[in-house]
Amino acid sequence: MNTKKSLALFLSALALMLAAACAGESPAATPTPAPDLGATVQAAVSAALPTDMPTPPADINATVGAGIAATIAAESTPTPTPQASPDLDATVEARMAATIAAMPTPTPTPTPTATPVPTPVPTTTPTPTPVPTATPTPTPSLTATPAPTPTPTPAPTATPRPTPTPTPVPTTTQASSLREIVKQARPSVVRIESQAGGGSGAVFEVNGQTALIITNHHVVEGVAEVTVTVNDSTTYRGTVMGTDAVRDLAVVKICCGNFSKLPFGDAASLEPGDEVIAIGYALGLSGEATITRGIVSAVRYDDSHQSDVIQTDAALNPGNSGGPLLSMSGRIMGINTFGYAGPEVESLGFAISVKTVQEEIPSLRTGRPAATPTPTPSGPPSTLPDSGEYSFGPIRGELRHNPSDGSIEDEYAGVSLTDMIVTATFTNPYSAATNSWNYGFFIRGSGTGSSARGILVAVTSSRGWHTTRRQGRSSEIQTIAEGRLGNFDTGAGGSNSLWLAAFGKRGLLFVNNEFISELDLSSVTGPGDVAVFTGAFTDAEVAGAVTRFEDFAGRQFQKEYGPASGTFGYEEGFTLSGHYSRARTSDLAAEATFINPPGSDWIYGFGFRESQSRPGESISVQGNIYWQHDTWHMGDHTSTYVAGGFLSSELRSENHLLLLAIGDAGMFFVNGELVSRLDLSNNLDSGDVSVFGASDSDYTVEPSFKNFNVWTP
Repeated sequence: MNTKKSLALFLSALALMLAAACAGESPAATPTPAPDLGATVQAAVSAALPTDMPTPPADINATVGAGIAATIAAESTPTPTPQASPDLDATVEARMAATIAAMPTPTPTPTPTATPVPTPVPTTTPTPTPVPTATPTPTPSLTATPAPTPTPTPAPTATPRPTPTPTPVPTTTQASSLREIVKQARPSVVRIESQAGGGSGAVFEVNGQTALIITNHHVVEGVAEVTVTVNDSTTYRGTVMGTDAVRDLAVVKICCGNFSKLPFGDAASLEPGDEVIAIGYALGLSGEATITRGIVSAVRYDDSHQSDVIQTDAALNPGNSGGPLLSMSGRIMGINTFGYAGPEVESLGFAISVKTVQEEIPSLRTGRPAATPTPTPSGPPSTLPDSGEYSFGPIRGELRHNPSDGSIEDEYAGVSLTDMIVTATFTNPYSAATNSWNYGFFIRGSGTGSSARGILVAVTSSRGWHTTRRQGRSSEIQTIAEGRLGNFDTGAGGSNSLWLAAFGKRGLLFVNNEFISELDLSSVTGPGDVAVFTGAFTDAEVAGAVTRFEDFAGRQFQKEYGPASGTFGYEEGFTLSGHYSRARTSDLAAEATFINPPGSDWIYGFGFRESQSRPGESISVQGNIYWQHDTWHMGDHTSTYVAGGFLSSELRSENHLLLLAIGDAGMFFVNGELVSRLDLSNNLDSGDVSVFGASDSDYTVEPSFKNFNVWTP
């Protein structure tokens, strides 16, 4: 039988029965019991709808409900007896609800009709959130919207369907998981403090009551011992076991306590978009370590650190350096190293990848940096390729201690120089535990007696370095600057190599191939003697002891060009413009101070070794805090990338750049910091030296420069 016909018959029968029941009732027939209309209706429905009928359409509930409502409305009006109406309504409604609930049809049918309803709601709402870090909490809430279960509309039984129940589960679990990660990680994140500054570190190994901590080189630079505070409570004395200035990593050892460590993660599993947590003692604030959260923006190789670095938008502030960048499983994925902030930069932080960290640890724990896997020179460029280019030396000798004479023990090179590179290797006279000692270079010395003057650059048995100005051979030493040394041997018979460059008002000091500092030489700028010395400070000699030296040699430089200043003018069709010096050379030192144009879309730097026969070299910095080494031809503005990376410090409105190119090696400095050592082995030719710059915004304001100077041998 057709379903619609069956339904029509059912409704007709129902209407007739109700009408007959109402008409048959008489006020005088009260004793006669009322018929069981509910049972009669139920029987009529069962008879009207065959058991084998096909699945009815989804609106059968609405149709039946409408028919019942119309019938009840029709019969209730003429009823004169008040007691019959409540019984009839209750009986019919209860039996009909039971009949409909017993029908097998509605269960499978309603589901498809509700499907299109939830679709647009979750898809649209999460999209606007630009940072994935903030999305986990609201995202599950949105998923609850499409699950109101509208399908069984009239039936209250369907309302408590458990669709919305899963919504809070991910949110609660994720939040508690983050809290748990922080709770477990905090005891392993330490505060590191020293005379040079401070930062953070992470315990990665525990042996009994001894712990090893990984941190940044620049956090412990120039010191042998640091103060380590664990979980902001107990303080320990930490020993710097080894550092690597290039990869900016160091290992510190502490004892004795109950320590917990953090496990290392898998670098290969890290992908852009992964959530990460940065923990550290930001800004040196007291109390617990600071927690910031973000995502992995990118993973890229950085030439200046010779390592993969992880870029993240998790906030990194001064003091975060050396702290761990953790995965959401609480594993170390990197060591937070540097970040940028400013009007043109937002949420730009970098961490040395755990891959590099794990490769470095075996060497750092023994006090030796790992071998550099790239062809970049490991030390200062060789300035003395053969004896024909020496200005003096190499000289070998010894300095005999005589504390009773009250003078500095020294040996002079017999030359008068202003700008130079000088080297020597010294052998310690005895252990630092026996007595203090010091040795180093005396440069630009002139005059005699009370008119004597010059600059001393000394290293000491207490692992310190000092730049001092001496006025008169026996008068007081005036300290210009001082600091701490890192890789330095203080044992009896141990040796240390010193390398000093002096150009104009600036100097560069390396000890054992490690860059120590840029030096201020502005107090003495004229020509003078060059010497090695010992015993420059009080009580730093033992009678009869000897400080030996060897390979004391130097090379003279002279100013070839400068100072010059100017602005890089814009020429139609050219992206860069340059200012050429008169110097044509292979070996050189060049410096200039550059003034930024508005915005960050600019570039400036040096061009050198450019000739007619081949492209030259260029080294530059850009407004996005990136430095780059290229082979480059000013004539047609073509270039080929050689190396590059992000600077470890922010740029200023004016930036001092210094380039040193000697033979097959070079060094590039920005604002007194060594940015990178350069591989120049593919171009040893003499050529032009220039400064260049451009702005790619509207060319209305170009970069400018001042104090452009060039020195040549």
